[in-house]
Amino acid sequence: MKKTALLMLLILVSSLTQAEWSHTENIDLITDADTSLVVTSATAANGISGDPSLIIRCANNDFEVIIVWDEYVDNEDRMVVVDRFDSNDANGGVTWSASTNGRAAFAPDVYKRDLVEFFKSGTKYTVMTVDYNDTPMTAQFSLIGFSAQYAKLGCSI
Repeated sequence: MKKTALLMLLILVSSLTQAEWSHTENIDLITDADTSLVVTSATAANGISGDPSLIIRCANNDFEVIIVWDEYVDNEDRMVVVDRFDSNDANGGVTWSASTNGRAAFAPDVYKRDLVEFFKSGTKYTVMTVDYNDTPMTAQFSLIGFSAQYAKLGCSI
């Protein structure tokens, strides 16, 4: 299921222009669960050949924060993500869950609410992880327009 959902997200992300937040309403046809999302593409990236995206998606009456690196990172079930909010110091790294195909990372439940609160008031979010060859991969996302699109989600906090 995660692979199918991730594939749908990758297709959606490929149609976005840089730095625009987009809202997509979606209801699972089998469970009637709300799987709507908001998404944006990276405004800058280093060490990445693809087009990374940042996604907030409704799931199980809650939400997920997902970074799609748009290329293979690692097949481990965890990846350490260092992040930086605006011009503040970067954190020492937070362990996120990796997607089954190794191309995306899911924020831990204990961290995702703090992330969304920052996204509402911040202007840019920068993330870095290392791939299977210990090569740093960095992406930066604009947060301008996030709040307006996020408010449309039925699972928002």
